[in-house]
Amino acid sequence: MSNRSRPSVHACALLLVVALTTAGARWAPPLSTEIAAGTWSAPGGVNAGLALWYDASEAATIALRPRIKFWFDKSGTARDFRATGTQFQPYATVLFAKPMIYFANMAMKIPIAIPVEPMTLMAVMRMATQTSAYPLIGSTTNATGISIDAGRLRIYVNGSSYFSTSLGNVVGNHIITVRTALAGADYASLDGGVEYSVNAAPTAPMDQIMGIYASTGDVRLAGAVMELVVWDRALTAAERLAARRAIAAKWGITVP
Repeated sequence: MSNRSRPSVHACALLLVVALTTAGARWAPPLSTEIAAGTWSAPGGVNAGLALWYDASEAATIALRPRIKFWFDKSGTARDFRATGTQFQPYATVLFAKPMIYFANMAMKIPIAIPVEPMTLMAVMRMATQTSAYPLIGSTTNATGISIDAGRLRIYVNGSSYFSTSLGNVVGNHIITVRTALAGADYASLDGGVEYSVNAAPTAPMDQIMGIYASTGDVRLAGAVMELVVWDRALTAAERLAARRAIAAKWGITVP
């Protein structure tokens, strides 16, 4: 082969860089690698069943334009949030020295749905008022999902709703934990306090976070999210304690 037809070493290197940096929609430029399972250890080392993990403290998982363009899923299950526009997308901010993603009546679609049962969800959120609705996870087409409404946990199931006992004062930064079991009792707690029971049997998978398609119309979050972790199973008491304490230490929240 002549020198004219043989690609140079520099050209090959350039092609390799281009291929790597454009391969796959889940590419996170600041990370230099695609996010894969095991890239991070889950909170408290509870890795089994990790299904979704957004973390505002990891700037490398957030791409801006200038609002959120990508928010990459640290669980490695490809549930990455991708913005379809820029005008009404969530944006990154810092409040009281804590990084967070602020939603102004917005929700995020995820490409791979999550069954509501069984599941353990831990969300670190900043809520502004006691009377507002703060949806956590829900369906875009079915009135099914989980929300904090006026300080109470509400689970929507096919247009109906179930309430737990009041979680207490939700204003400020808190960790909300929800765990569900197949054909069993479901529980919620605020900052690792008393677990309140609510029985429901959702059938529709959840394909958006911070939003619920409700019978009265879409309900979307007006508040800030610092971290959201979902496992596709009900964690044990020891696992919940380990995960919650790790999350609380990161965000400066007091838990038992």
